[in-house]
Amino acid sequence: MRALDRAIEKIESTKNARQRAVAPPDASNTPYTPNAELREDDRVKVPDFPLEVFPERIRRVVEDCYTMLSYPRDFTASGILATAAIAIGRTCKAIYQWEETGCVYMAIVAPPGTAKSHPLTFALHPVIMANKAAIRDYNRAHKELADSGEADTGALRDKQCLFGDFTIEALIKSASRNRRGISVYMDELFGFFQNFNRYNAGSEQEFWLSNWSGTPYAVTRMQRKYYLEWPAISILGTIQPSRLEELGKGGRSQNGFTERILFCYPDQVPIIRLRKRMERSDTRHILLKNYTAIINVLLDKQLELVGTDTEEEDKAWDIFFSPEADDYLTDYINALKKDMEEKIENEYTLNVYSKMQTYCIRFALLLNRLDYACACQENTDFPPTDDQTIRLEQIQRAAILSEYFLKHALKAQNAISGATPLDKLPRDQQQYYRSLPIGQEITTAMLEQKAIPYKGISRATLFRLLNEPNPERRIFAKLRHGVYERIY
Repeated sequence: MRALDRAIEKIESTKNARQRAVAPPDASNTPYTPNAELREDDRVKVPDFPLEVFPERIRRVVEDCYTMLSYPRDFTASGILATAAIAIGRTCKAIYQWEETGCVYMAIVAPPGTAKSHPLTFALHPVIMANKAAIRDYNRAHKELADSGEADTGALRDKQCLFGDFTIEALIKSASRNRRGISVYMDELFGFFQNFNRYNAGSEQEFWLSNWSGTPYAVTRMQRKYYLEWPAISILGTIQPSRLEELGKGGRSQNGFTERILFCYPDQVPIIRLRKRMERSDTRHILLKNYTAIINVLLDKQLELVGTDTEEEDKAWDIFFSPEADDYLTDYINALKKDMEEKIENEYTLNVYSKMQTYCIRFALLLNRLDYACACQENTDFPPTDDQTIRLEQIQRAAILSEYFLKHALKAQNAISGATPLDKLPRDQQQYYRSLPIGQEITTAMLEQKAIPYKGISRATLFRLLNEPNPERRIFAKLRHGVYERIY
């Protein structure tokens, strides 16, 4: 617990530091521009995923995936957090001064070839298997009804919980049939965002805004009506850094959509050597077996049945905060509000802080359920009593998660709203560019000399950068023949 204690102590001290990471813009309606000092190294410095927030069994899974399967810790840990939200679905609610589900919108941000998809596939494996079985059972039941001449298949129970390609109407229809909850997983989230409103202008984006907020949603069609009291459909996927600028288009940066996304955007994804067959043995199979047993505890949890025999309905299990946890959460949210009032003028940053108040409650719910699921695996003969109370140390861990994702959201926004042609260059070219002096003339001879340590900067590449014909992609200003200056 010492690492956890140290992390808790850092929460207050990091608040001032995180304010310095983003420059407050002026009060006009001009687009947000990153601080010049920040642009110099082009990074909001972000922390590594705080593994101490997880129960020990989950921490071991993340570490074993890193050492034996070469999965970056941040990606595996973020994937497991999102998987917990997907597995819980609509079965539980955290009761504070308002109600919150475990719904999350999670985006893993990293360049191609950095092993970001494999950790998510691993984390989602229990859900993928449950989804596969549900689709098989539904198709079998549908065929049996069709063979018997039954025309109406609308009453079939559909337990499909994971979707990749869909229309909003079909998604809502499935959510009404599987009241336990559904989710969306797309390996490339850019395609998902790009397809917003492909059928109904404006309605799809509005649905996802309402879904995150837990607003009831109704769809009326000629043949049928669907009503979702609280959809809570989680989203998980990956996106490349070069695509982040596109994420802010289509009004998504103005309507609060991007602020709802939890970004996992590490400063540097470690390059981990692969282990040979004899070294890794049957590691993945063993890891999946142990990890799946934990997530299956969450997947097996059903909605509570309330009412009479003739009018039963499903109800989520209520998870309450202990008095100490409630007080700590209130203090933490008020600290965020104080920063919003006194230090922040950037509208996007204000919205991120606002959403993190909500996410802190959701993280507490997810950690409470993961703690219970792990306890069940440790007591297989005598399962523990389901403790439906969020304790003080759980909300403390949730606050640490909020700080982590707050930093990553600010870094992502730097790319969404402040992208330059430099952002779209390969890493070695960016590093070379930043090694050049700022605000002074640079000759071609100096440029070539500086390029020697960088293997990816050939003479042809250098002169292509210097003589870029497209002004929107130019990173050097030509002062006169053979003399240039950095633009960024």
